[in-house]
Amino acid sequence: MSEYVTVERLLIEARARLERLSPVEAQAAVQAGAILIDIRSDSQRDQDGTLPGARFIPRNVLEWRLS
Repeated sequence: MSEYVTVERLLIEARARLERLSPVEAQAAVQAGAILIDIRSDSQRDQDGTLPGARFIPRNVLEWRLS
């Protein structure tokens, strides 16, 4: 029988592989084919601005979709 995988477990495993990029590193990654996902709330994006070329998926929606 296969083990049930929870969103929490997926996030723990994903976070273990994350690398925080500087703006310059992020731009280079996009130029190399990476896709940026902006998970900030509307109010955070309004306050701080948007990331050019990033796809917007709110964090709570992203986690729900993974589930």
